[in-house]
Amino acid sequence: MFQSPPLPSSRTVRGRTYDLGSLVSEDELARRVQFVWHGVNDAANLQEFLDSNVRWAEVDVRRDPLDRVVLRHDSFTNTPWHRSERPFLLAECVDAVRSAGRSLKLDFKDNSDAVERALALVERLGFEDSSLWFNSVVECVGEQGFRDLGMRYPGATISCPVGFLAPLVLAAPHVATSVLCTLRDWGVNRLSLSWTTERFYEVFDRFQTLGWDVNIYGVPDLGGFLEAALLMPRSLTADFNFPAWGYHGRGSGERQVVARPHAHRRP
Repeated sequence: MFQSPPLPSSRTVRGRTYDLGSLVSEDELARRVQFVWHGVNDAANLQEFLDSNVRWAEVDVRRDPLDRVVLRHDSFTNTPWHRSERPFLLAECVDAVRSAGRSLKLDFKDNSDAVERALALVERLGFEDSSLWFNSVVECVGEQGFRDLGMRYPGATISCPVGFLAPLVLAAPHVATSVLCTLRDWGVNRLSLSWTTERFYEVFDRFQTLGWDVNIYGVPDLGGFLEAALLMPRSLTADFNFPAWGYHGRGSGERQVVARPHAHRRP
């Protein structure tokens, strides 16, 4: 669809826009791509997730000022706690996800003992490795953290965002390949790439060519979601605020200013 030349035929429908939502069904895509509901960080979003057909729930794990393990995207430094904020405890969410027979993606947001306390919780609830996914930026859990996760959960998905490698994979692929080999040695088995990455398609293709499973995140709407899904990544993380599919995801609760996504065009 995105690479073929626009050759007219007797069956061609002419126009300037198209709606992928009318061409591609959720069930068809879900058989080929893992869907991940982004930012299940409050009770309302949890219920939206549980009412959906999406298997994976992503939660943002950190420790709050009262030493509780809570679900919150923003740090308490950048977005201070306020009196009207109701904490959503990790245990409350994880128990509901487990009871529903769904799978859990834990995005560790700080390197406190919240990581170990979260792991103790999922072990107590009896999650299988295949139903667990751990994600964090490299500087948060570090080499030893990734190695420990890989040793304790050999069948789990372990990923990290790799936007920092985008310029290298294009301009200095030998350097990027060396870094990727290091990440794989640590236990990372999936790369997470933002939809807003400059020259996204080229970067995505390079990672796949190097033999990596890729998760795409940061897709803003259903049209972008479908376009991303048709690239056949291993997984796709989104807010699922898709009324056309009957989904009304609330997002992660992020309060920070984020960059506007740019439109992608095939080179």
